[in-house]
Order: sequence, then C-alpha cells, then structure tokens
Amino acid sequence: MYATRDVTATVEHLGLITASIVSKKLAAGLQHLVLDVKCGNGAVMQDAEEARRLAESMVAVGNGAGMKTSALLTDMSVPLAWSAGNALEVQEAVSYLMDPASRHPRLHEVVMALGSTLLVQAGVCPDPSSATAALLSALDSGSALSAWAASIEAMGGDPKVTENPEKVLPQAPVVRPIRAPRSGVLSGYDVRQVGMTVVELGGGRTQPDAPIDPSVGLSQIARAGESKKEGDVLALVHARNDTEAERAGHRFITALKWDQPEDVPHVLQGRIDGSPH
Repeated sequence: MYATRDVTATVEHLGLITASIVSKKLAAGLQHLVLDVKCGNGAVMQDAEEARRLAESMVAVGNGAGMKTSALLTDMSVPLAWSAGNALEVQEAVSYLMDPASRHPRLHEVVMALGSTLLVQAGVCPDPSSATAALLSALDSGSALSAWAASIEAMGGDPKVTENPEKVLPQAPVVRPIRAPRSGVLSGYDVRQVGMTVVELGGGRTQPDAPIDPSVGLSQIARAGESKKEGDVLALVHARNDTEAERAGHRFITALKWDQPEDVPHVLQGRIDGSPH
C-alpha cells in the first residue's frame, strides 16, 4: 500500500495512512495497541494538529474493530536518540537495554510512556507508577534484553547481537567526527535533513529497489539545547569512503539551528484515548 501511496503522491493521505497501519495490526490479531504518532519537522505529519487528527483516526478505527487502541503524540523536531542508521540504531538499542547511563533522555521518556500506557491499558498494572516500576525492573534485571534476544532468534536472527553487537553488526570502514563550525547554543535541528544525510550515505532508499548499506549513519548526535564551542564534536559519521563522509558532514551541518530563542519542545505532546464501540 505504501508503494501505491508513494507513486500516487498520497503518502500523507490520512485515510490511507490509517488503513495501512491499522490493518496490519488487526491482521496480526492484536488485542491492545498503543501508537506513537510523531509531529515536528522530522515527522510525516509535521503539524501537531494534523498529527492529532491522524492519531484520532487510527484510535477510532482500531477501537471500532474491537482492538483496544490509544496513541501518544511525540515530538520529532530534534533527534530522539544518539544514533541514526540501521546497524547503529540496533547497537544503541542494545546499549539502552544493558546500560542505564547510555539511555538518551528523550528516547527513555518515550519508551517509558509507551510501555506504561500499554501495561495499564492491558490490565497488567493498575496505574502508570506501578507500570513504570515494572518496566525499570525488567530493564535492570536483564530480562528485557533476554526477551529481545529470544525474539531475534525466533525470527532467524543472531541473538549474539545482544551480547557483542560490534562483532555481529556490519561496521562502516570510515568513521570521522563532524565538528561545530561555530560557538553557540545548538538550539535545534532540521530532523528531516538529518534523516536525508543517512539516506545519502546509503542507509535509506530513494528508489524502491535501491540497496541499503546497514553499516552507515550517524552516532553520538549532540543533544539540542546544549552550548557548544567551535570545533566540538557534534556527531560521528559512519561512511563507506572519505568522500561520502565529507559530503554527509556538510549536509548534517546544514541541519543545525543555532542561538534561536525557542525552547526544545517537550517530547510528549499529547495522548489520545478511546473505547471500543
């Protein structure tokens, strides 16, 4: 369905997005669903009100079909994690499950919000506080990591990625820093341009049949709202060669916003609840 939306210029059509997403969940037989609907400059629905309408549409259809459905509206106007790129994001997911100190604050807040909402919605926990405590216990005990490893193995993947991701995941041959071109407050990002930086490196497709290089991307992406000095490292680019690394570095720099008065938006922007008919 997405390919059809793509070639007919209807990627952002609310009804078709609703049908495309919710139909898959219904076909899988889900009883409970919590959706993460993005808004901001890195989202398909950049406008917050458009994102809310999409969330309301999916929640209504899901509940109408007998699947208990709710949604969180979350901001995507700054990067959600330290990394962008296929293998790099998997590696960050391993770090997230293993090491509390490595967890990106915005990512952790979204994970906790989605997880606690689902646990309460499904009746596993009586309230958000106990649900959050259960999630943190699963992280700290290592059971979340073990469950993910079992899931990877069940789908034919290598569960050792959860133990030594660097040995299992492909590594780009060129890794170089992207340095701040000036001093000031890194107040924001054009997140779509950050994503297109990864695409240009070969980590995403511009044509349906184009190959993807899972090793390329960005890591150690600087948080918005921090003060930087000229020459500070803002990210590491992982590339196939020096030419592509340099080009990606220039594109990443164009995605930066400096010394703007607006605060970094809160990552949780709203919640849509619904009841089955």
